[in-house]
Amino acid sequence: MPLDKPAVIMLLEVDAIRPMDIIARFSPDIHFAWPAALGGQYLVWEQTARAFLFSKGKQSVNAFLGSPAVTQASDVLAHMLAAAPPQLVLGVGNANDRDSALALFRELSAPGAAEREWKKRVAHQDSLISTGLRVRSPDTLLNRAVEYAKINLDESFVCNPDLGCGLSGAASDRPGFGWFYDGDAGD
Repeated sequence: MPLDKPAVIMLLEVDAIRPMDIIARFSPDIHFAWPAALGGQYLVWEQTARAFLFSKGKQSVNAFLGSPAVTQASDVLAHMLAAAPPQLVLGVGNANDRDSALALFRELSAPGAAEREWKKRVAHQDSLISTGLRVRSPDTLLNRAVEYAKINLDESFVCNPDLGCGLSGAASDRPGFGWFYDGDAGD
């Protein structure tokens, strides 16, 4: 996941002696946080981007899921997301508008971009581990758990231009920041 971009990158390292296809299936979960979850979400294949577009009726929320290596993609009826899981065949998706979401997708799927973002992420995590709270105990599992917790806490910190910055709970659809109860971040 890039440190400063609203995106996720998955790197696949394939070592094969013959050409092969990788089939990636997924279950789209276009479930917005309340009160935005009022319907109108859809998924469509964008051939020119070689990616699925996740969006909603007013096109105010957009994301792309794809790869430059896609050779085939399933047809998905835009509003019938549960009918069959969409799939991509690879031959060996919080931008504000559709154009910027597509530009971000293209930027991050350019040759070498994913590796550069991964190296930045690793360097950032290494700096988290070497700074801040350190626990040294005889229990190596406890020591490692504290280091992973520091990384997890950092990854849970999000910024929203309307609400500010704070912790967001992964198990909840509500943001942990700017919320009256502020209890979701620990879920």
